[in-house]
Amino acid sequence: LNNEPIVLKKGASTVLLSTDVGVDPLQWNTLSMYLKGSRIEVSVNDASIAVITNNAHSEGKAGVRSTYCECRFDDLSIMP
Repeated sequence: LNNEPIVLKKGASTVLLSTDVGVDPLQWNTLSMYLKGSRIEVSVNDASIAVITNNAHSEGKAGVRSTYCECRFDDLSIMP
């Protein structure tokens, strides 16, 4: 997450959020996404960084992905 954007996508073409977050890449960081209906809230280390409302994305799959960086994910939870 060191100056790398967080990007939320639906499919391969619709970017819902792209933002830089200033965190220490050598420390564990917490990424949280709260999704309910058309509302998506994204937090890093318990600080909200974005709230998105988009009726076109009120349902679907959730997951975490990284590209072109060395990233580690631990304790991934997806709950209804």
